Amino acid sequence: MSDERLLFAVPKKGRLHDKILKLLMGAGLDYYRPNRVDIALCSSLPVTLVFLPASDIATYVGEGKLDLGITGQDIVAESRTNVNELQLLGFGQCTLGVQTPVKDAITSPKFLAGKRIVTSFPNVTRDYFKQFETEITGRTKIKYVSGSVEAACSLGLADGIVDLVETGTTMKAAGLELLSTILTTEAVLIANPHTAHQDLVDKVHQRILGYITATKYRMVTYNVDKDLLDKVSTITPGRRSPTINGLVGGGYAVSAMVEVKDVSNVMDQLHDVGATDIMVLYIENCLPVRPVLVAFVSLRYDCFNRNRFELLVGRRKRQFRALKRAREASDDRDLPVARRVPDELRANALLRWSFMLRNERMWGVFVAARNF
Repeated sequence: MSDERLLFAVPKKGRLHDKILKLLMGAGLDYYRPNRVDIALCSSLPVTLVFLPASDIATYVGEGKLDLGITGQDIVAESRTNVNELQLLGFGQCTLGVQTPVKDAITSPKFLAGKRIVTSFPNVTRDYFKQFETEITGRTKIKYVSGSVEAACSLGLADGIVDLVETGTTMKAAGLELLSTILTTEAVLIANPHTAHQDLVDKVHQRILGYITATKYRMVTYNVDKDLLDKVSTITPGRRSPTINGLVGGGYAVSAMVEVKDVSNVMDQLHDVGATDIMVLYIENCLPVRPVLVAFVSLRYDCFNRNRFELLVGRRKRQFRALKRAREASDDRDLPVARRVPDELRANALLRWSFMLRNERMWGVFVAARNF
């Protein structure tokens, strides 16, 4: 494998596999994987996907040459390796807990200290039961099995087990009950703390975060009259603020991100207050908000037309020189200063202008936005 490519480990099968593949596609990590081959090259980024057993991924990322990986928090805890947990992925949630036969009526995990425990997580289990062990109980007898842990009690191999519980169906079918919770877990994006591809790690993380955000929101757009703007803005405040654009025939078009769970209620509220043409759109990706530098220049409208003043977007010195020239050419000496604002105020193009009515006079406003 080339050292120029980032190595990204993903589970080759198991309960997380399908959702992770969907996540990769949503993040723009397109790849081709031939049959029976556990390595795939991404076409959009210098990333190589390595398909491994989920239980091995944390170890390979923490102690090997892999830069990124996706696995469960339970696997990270069991591996005892040093990795950076970058992002919880919002799926694969379950509980790792102590389970005992219902017929035994055990009321506390301390009564299992010194007895037989079967699990696929021997390190986590050992650490958990240490708190209950005494000279009388002795050391808890922990036995590792790779699968079918729930059968251990009925087959006479264990007095209790430590296993994952997602819905509880398998646990109940085996005649077991959850005695105590050791930890809650879900899928997590992890990184090698010594990666040589930090820029790529950040880029992949950003793409995944954008996809996760997009799956939690929908874009709601609608038309509304001017006198209703304040009211509808409280219904759809967006992540930062709604986007509002004037319509040629009068009124305004409003767009705002709304959490999926609230979409139906929001549509009802908008309809009730008088909004029209309400639409709900899917969002494919949504990059995190970054600060931008925005410079505001106020000019008399007639002065703006006469001088054809143009504010160049570039270095800050050039921006502030333009501000100074505009101030000298204007009757108004109270120009706003440049300041940080949210992304929602950034123009889609580098430059755009609009008009503001101030003291019954029309003023031109130039908005220049530049990332920094």
